[in-house]
Amino acid sequence: MREQALVSEIETIFAASGLSLAARQEGDEWIVDLVSRRTVEVLAPLWAVGPTLTLAVLAAEQRWLVEQVGSGSVAGATYVEKARERLRRWMDEPPLASSSV
Repeated sequence: MREQALVSEIETIFAASGLSLAARQEGDEWIVDLVSRRTVEVLAPLWAVGPTLTLAVLAAEQRWLVEQVGSGSVAGATYVEKARERLRRWMDEPPLASSSV
């Protein structure tokens, strides 16, 4: 699934900051916690929530960009709206073609 590539990309960004994402489903929502890769301690419970796993991970990314980076977030009134817009833009991008030498 193409969305998994985007989720993996976001997980790599968090890993570079010493964090991992722990996701769980509760009822109709997916919840993402930020976890220290070193201590495996939950540093930010309920960091993001979304109706799907992909949107919850993207909401986590958008919140990180707003609160920690201070730039790079897309338009939207909520983190889930930002996640939907980020996913829409990403899906509109053509897949990277493998280059041959």
